[in-house]
Amino acid sequence: MDKNSIIGIVLIAALLFGFTFYQNKQYRKQAEIRAQLDSVAMVERARADSAAAAEAAIKAAQDSALAVDGAGAAIETEKLSGSTAVYRDSRLEAAHAGEAEVVTLENDKFEVAFTTKGAQPYSA
Repeated sequence: MDKNSIIGIVLIAALLFGFTFYQNKQYRKQAEIRAQLDSVAMVERARADSAAAAEAAIKAAQDSALAVDGAGAAIETEKLSGSTAVYRDSRLEAAHAGEAEVVTLENDKFEVAFTTKGAQPYSA
């Protein structure tokens, strides 16, 4: 081995170790920031959950007061059972409650119709 080969190997090794050291520092910084953002998100989620629980308790108290009113009790109870949300996301809930539509994709050789409920092929 001559002098140029040894210098090349040493420079490549220095680059490899330097890059590894630099990336470790960056990873630690990102982990600290991610931990901070996760803790903030957890606190916000806890606040939102407690607020939603309080609203649900108030609504349940109001609905139970309506259900006790006598002849209209059966109607109010039916409304309560139908109003429970299946999904947490409002867009998913709206899609779940919406009507199914058929969307057609076609070209000169092939035509496929999809339904918006589940995005499954309706016909081909």
